[in-house]
Amino acid sequence: MAIKVRVLYYSNKGKMISFADAICAKLDCKSDSIPPGYPCENERLVILGISCGKEIPDICRMFVQGLNKTRAHNVAIFMDGPKESAMKIKDYLADIGTKTIGDVYYVKGGLPLKFLKSITEEERAGIVDWALKIYNELNQ
Repeated sequence: MAIKVRVLYYSNKGKMISFADAICAKLDCKSDSIPPGYPCENERLVILGISCGKEIPDICRMFVQGLNKTRAHNVAIFMDGPKESAMKIKDYLADIGTKTIGDVYYVKGGLPLKFLKSITEEERAGIVDWALKIYNELNQ
């Protein structure tokens, strides 16, 4: 039985959207921006793609802080940003009781232009393998 998955991204970089779309193509789900068009509700896995600097933008922070266990049982993160920001996001999730699963996957998000979306086959394979490993862990 397939598990319920959402892929959400907070980025103005085309490559980050392409990473989200690559995961969705493999896991047969849809991607959306943060904040999403409709809220997460009882999702078994939410995969977050976040671009940020040392400070996490308020919109992204507030969304993450709202991902309690009734909205998302497990959260995985791919990140275009510093490790300190990834740790802050993991701390926000831990504070509300949501489990972070897998290692944070660090990517280079590219330029802040949504029309430059191309990712290499190596980049595609890397992010898809990472997401599939997490998905398979939860689907056992």
